[in-house]
Amino acid sequence: MITVDPNALLFFSVKVESGKVDGQRLCITGRSAGGYTTLAALAFRDTFKAGASLYGVSSSFVEFYCFFLLAIHINQIIHTLIRLSKYLITGLLHL
Repeated sequence: MITVDPNALLFFSVKVESGKVDGQRLCITGRSAGGYTTLAALAFRDTFKAGASLYGVSSSFVEFYCFFLLAIHINQIIHTLIRLSKYLITGLLHL
């Protein structure tokens, strides 16, 4: 499911309702993940009248991001195993 940050939409809705922003001329731009958000906002919401996705998320970006998240999780697992091994070694020394 495609989602657009509801806080951003609420922010612009409040600005339009207060008259600080012309709702008929409201546009959005973005690049990379912001480009993806731009396309999602234009496709699935009526908040913006125009938009420009300078460049969207590519498959290589998604692959990098997945690898990055995996690396973070592996790092957390390693630190947890190190703490656990220190705990186990300390416990064995007290036997």
